[in-house]
Amino acid sequence: MSLIVVETSYRDPLHPADRASAIPKCWPCLVQHNVRWVRSILSINRYRMITEFNAPDAEAVRTLYRKLGVSFDQIWTAESFTPDSVADVTHPPGGHQAHDP
Repeated sequence: MSLIVVETSYRDPLHPADRASAIPKCWPCLVQHNVRWVRSILSINRYRMITEFNAPDAEAVRTLYRKLGVSFDQIWTAESFTPDSVADVTHPPGGHQAHDP
């Protein structure tokens, strides 16, 4: 399985009720295309969303979105990493800890 990222932007802010009503409609297609929803991240103004899936490939997710009639900006295969998995980020040369400015 691959990590697939979907970028979506909306003309109008995504209303929580719209998001909640769409989820049950998706489950049968997710199973049919062997796609597992990992998480979605919605911008605070609700105009943009990033969604992560585990799927055989990006085309499986594109097919799923098209079948459901859901628009998207881009769908791409990604690699995930965390500070714990990348020693150079958490312990850069010189011994200083990385931190948010």
